[in-house]
Amino acid sequence: MEPGLEQPKVNNYEASVTVKLPEEGKIWEWRAFGRPDPEFISRVRALPVRDGLVDHPDEDIYLISPSSDQNVKLRRLGDRWVLKFKELIEKGADSIELYREGMDMVYEAPVTGDVLVAAAVLLRTELPGPLSPTERLDQEQIGALFANSTPPIAILTVPKVRSQFLVVGGWVELADVQFARGAKQTISIHSPERQFVEKNLKLLEPAGELSVMNYIDACRTWG
Repeated sequence: MEPGLEQPKVNNYEASVTVKLPEEGKIWEWRAFGRPDPEFISRVRALPVRDGLVDHPDEDIYLISPSSDQNVKLRRLGDRWVLKFKELIEKGADSIELYREGMDMVYEAPVTGDVLVAAAVLLRTELPGPLSPTERLDQEQIGALFANSTPPIAILTVPKVRSQFLVVGGWVELADVQFARGAKQTISIHSPERQFVEKNLKLLEPAGELSVMNYIDACRTWG
């Protein structure tokens, strides 16, 4: 098994496939989508690989709110699905954002009603009808539930292939992403400390036809 790619327990469920664990704690992030310059891509791919993550496939279903920028998604783990929160804490004028992630924010499907209510709060929507805290819904039922919420939540399937590379104080991610309205590449720079995102952004100088935005805005643009 590759380093960093483990058999995680997701709310007492031990995954049966090799998956990338979520980040833990608060992470600063800068991200852009488009067509990065090939020379820039070559420079990044020459960096040391982070935790063995090279060309790792993911299938995500994003729940896109018209009034909230919170990142809530379903992710396939082999033949299973989890609901994953990536809580947006702060957005800076320079497009560097602060998120919080962790295994305590990943929930195996079928997901309980109390977790879905928490997701609805993040997405600023009202679920249709009463939902018991102990009621459990699978990924298809979750999609239907939020699609019929008020306001309705867009349900967007977004396959991607990700790679990560080490830089001082953090890491860089490259990913090929398939949206409904076309394929894009995304580059992102991450660190638990904001100063390292700023420094690595200046050092790496991302180049190409790029639009600076997060995954939620990208889904709104090309989903």
